[in-house]
Amino acid sequence: MTSQNSRRHIHFFKVIIERTIRDEKLMIPTSFVEQYGKELSNTIMLKLPNGDKWKVHLTKSDRNDMWLEKGWKKFRKHYSLDYGHFLVFKYEGGSQFQILILHPSGLEIDYPTSESSTNDEEETNISHEEQKTNPGRRGSVKGKIWSKSECNGRKETHEGNKASEKAKKFKSEYPFFIRQLSASYVKHLLFLPRAFSKRYMKGLEQEQEGNATLYVREEESEDKGEPWSVSLKFRKIDNRISVTTGWKSIREKYKLKEGDACVFEMVQSCHTNFSFKVIIFRNTQEPSSEQFQDCESPNVSRGK
Repeated sequence: MTSQNSRRHIHFFKVIIERTIRDEKLMIPTSFVEQYGKELSNTIMLKLPNGDKWKVHLTKSDRNDMWLEKGWKKFRKHYSLDYGHFLVFKYEGGSQFQILILHPSGLEIDYPTSESSTNDEEETNISHEEQKTNPGRRGSVKGKIWSKSECNGRKETHEGNKASEKAKKFKSEYPFFIRQLSASYVKHLLFLPRAFSKRYMKGLEQEQEGNATLYVREEESEDKGEPWSVSLKFRKIDNRISVTTGWKSIREKYKLKEGDACVFEMVQSCHTNFSFKVIIFRNTQEPSSEQFQDCESPNVSRGK
């Protein structure tokens, strides 16, 4: 029987060839099927570095051949897979695979956000009333109170998670959003909610790049927070803003884990430069994959 430890290191690769495109299916290597085929269910999960997850159906033949078919065409087109693209699969067990996609040039692709994967970014309805700027405080953001804190019918994804439950009780006179940390956010980039950035960070969308100072503290701490400088980047391909340079240092310093939640409170805004207070809420239980939907809470107060 295959041990769990050896399974973690099982990799195989596939190159997209003309037949793959013509038949709209991807054959699983025979050597892998011989060793692990009996473990695979009819539906497998493909997990991308950006946190997206895709369910693709597995077809099996009488000759013990296996290939990805139903759902594969949509996956291939979404990531623009063409002749020469190189895919690296890492088997995690339980019919789940990590997958890396390399361009024919040899570089890993810039993964677009999936609108049909299993963890689409949740968008929150924001009040239509325009934000107001408090003239007595340069760059500070004021606006209308909006007390909702939900994820468009998916509140259940946070139930039972102590970190998100505590984070959702947070209140402020400034705009803020909540990020529950998935595996992608604790290993790769951090993305800001589209609805939040579209309303409060328009300058960054125009200039493509910007900077922010994050004052990070634990929920129990009463101090202002330790300042960290980070870079922000707007991606035209999916209209998202990511925290790039600096985020890795923060997550390593504070040992952020899956299931933890962070409140990002915008306290200053000036075109492409921003300041956020970041409060870390720790999850006290073992996280499950269903808990990693993001809840966005752009609450704002009335200007004085």
